[in-house]
Amino acid sequence: MALGILTSRDDTAILTQSFDVKAYTRPGLKFRDVIVSPVYCESDASATGEACTIVSGIAGQLAVLHNETFFNESLRLCQMLPGVLRTYCDSIVQTLEPIFTDSELMKTFTPDIFCYAIGICYDEKSFCHLFPKPPGNFYLNIQDFKMAAHVAYKQRNSSLVDVNEKLAWFQFDICKLPGFSVICDTFNKSYTTLQPSLDFDGDYFSFYEAARGSHWRGRDCADWNDNIYPGRLPVSEDIYEDSNCNGIFGKNPDTGTAYETELCNCTVSRGVIYLGDSVGAHFHMPEAWFNPRLISPVSFFTLNSQLEQWCQ
Repeated sequence: MALGILTSRDDTAILTQSFDVKAYTRPGLKFRDVIVSPVYCESDASATGEACTIVSGIAGQLAVLHNETFFNESLRLCQMLPGVLRTYCDSIVQTLEPIFTDSELMKTFTPDIFCYAIGICYDEKSFCHLFPKPPGNFYLNIQDFKMAAHVAYKQRNSSLVDVNEKLAWFQFDICKLPGFSVICDTFNKSYTTLQPSLDFDGDYFSFYEAARGSHWRGRDCADWNDNIYPGRLPVSEDIYEDSNCNGIFGKNPDTGTAYETELCNCTVSRGVIYLGDSVGAHFHMPEAWFNPRLISPVSFFTLNSQLEQWCQ
């Protein structure tokens, strides 16, 4: 099975993450699996919450693709759903309109913060995140969104209970959707024992493609050094060596600026990337559900029947 949920810099030749994946593994354990994603939490993360961030992330990608606001793009996404699902989706988005149209609040928006604020994600011990944190205090950002959500509910003569009831009727247990259950199961399992068959430096990355190797996690460009691997934070701006295996190192002789900084510093991590024929084929998860360029009303034409079959 191949499943990829990665944040990527959009100007690099290969997929690389904008933060150190090793830093987000639990203390005392090896790297969990770069392809699953760098979700870190001191206690067990909510699979439903993680799935919520994926769906919200797709909506965010659509907004960028169509040069629209998150609110307008969410409405567009609702219109692609069939029948009653469209009605309830539209009602929920309309209820949360004050959040999505608050330009100051949206400056700190991430799918993780949004899902915590509306109550889909919950963890009493600590906060997990799938997307990079925005500037400022993560907890306070969540509280700001939560307060805005309650104001939005009040303005719409609604309540969190009403919205959750709509979500329940909407069968918004994302983990029960075809394909998403695979994602949730993946988040709930540890991949710490799945080491590549060839891994000379023991960092869980390999130059060899098959057998849990580079096709699965990304190619190790220095399999003799466990401090060099795909997705890590660059060391000393990668002036001396390519520590994150994205092919960029050295510095511009004219400006003295590291190429890593010059080429990547102004880019941002983007979105959710779905990799692998085995997931798409075996678990019937259409690419059009994940690729913003392919999402259309036709993409969700069979969603009602899929839900009915899934919930039996």
